[in-house]
Amino acid sequence: MADFGVAATEALAAYNILIASPPEQLARELDELNALSPQDPQLPEQEALRAQPVVCAQLQKMEFTLLDAPPGAEFVLGDTPIPQQDLSHGFSVPLSKSVAVLAEPATAPQATIARRSATTAEVDAINRTQWDNSRRVVVGSSKPILAAL
Repeated sequence: MADFGVAATEALAAYNILIASPPEQLARELDELNALSPQDPQLPEQEALRAQPVVCAQLQKMEFTLLDAPPGAEFVLGDTPIPQQDLSHGFSVPLSKSVAVLAEPATAPQATIARRSATTAEVDAINRTQWDNSRRVVVGSSKPILAAL
């Protein structure tokens, strides 16, 4: 556990707790940990920070488009807003109920940033992705929008 910055005395205490715990309890706790979103505040910050250089390198190779929701349409946001793998294939993330960002692999050597109106189909697809990728929670500004998902 030293690789994770845990002192020997703390590691021994954790070990003693683990060997004294019933296997069923440990299995339940493992299931709960595996169900956590990588962004969950219960997880150590160090794990998320280790990914920063890799994520940054992928983002630098992308084109970004801000999408404005058309009148009558709104974006929703789930508790796992971006893909947890294959980030380089592109993704979309709502920034508010009226604006989302679409990130796509760049076709030019230099990444670009643009802005345009989203189609209703794009809003629906982004909302569906947020719904499908969520672990437990999706938030939106109205019940009908959430009920449609």
